[in-house]
Amino acid sequence: MPKKLILVVGLAGSGKSTVSKFIKDKFKAGVFRTGDIIRDEVRRRRLERTTKNEVSIANWFFANRKREKIIIERIAEKIIKSDKKIIVIEGLTTYENLKYLEKLVKIKPIIFSITSTLNVRVKREAKRGRFRRKENTEYVKSRDKFEKKRGIGELMRRAGYKIDNSKMNIEQTNAAVQKIVKKILTK
Repeated sequence: MPKKLILVVGLAGSGKSTVSKFIKDKFKAGVFRTGDIIRDEVRRRRLERTTKNEVSIANWFFANRKREKIIIERIAEKIIKSDKKIIVIEGLTTYENLKYLEKLVKIKPIIFSITSTLNVRVKREAKRGRFRRKENTEYVKSRDKFEKKRGIGELMRRAGYKIDNSKMNIEQTNAAVQKIVKKILTK
């Protein structure tokens, strides 16, 4: 079976990491995240791993398209070296980056969009314990604005597979994901 490349997209708190972890565990997939590349760069520069440093490095990468492509190139390198037949990519936010990744790895990614309502996403982010409720709502809204400005909406619209897990528990979400991944694997 040739490698299957699944791009999991969605707004902050939609469940991307949960879905990626499920696919990794259930289907023995490799998972690569843009956030991991950013954290690797923090280490590479011998900076302390703090939210402030991660945001600073992320802003450096996303300041222009040339630097942003470095993230895609590093993910592509990991994909090419991976012996996994299923690979999940989490964190891409532009169609341009998707096309660049596809060009580098010569695999057409399958886009899988995860959505949830703002209230559900705010509650999920609150469980992570980073902010109080009011601050958390503002954080999620600001992330949404940033990601939509960058182009996440286009990727979500282009998704061949979509799940709105606003009213699903984890077992229901996992069952829906499993059904979709099995369908992807038969193509």
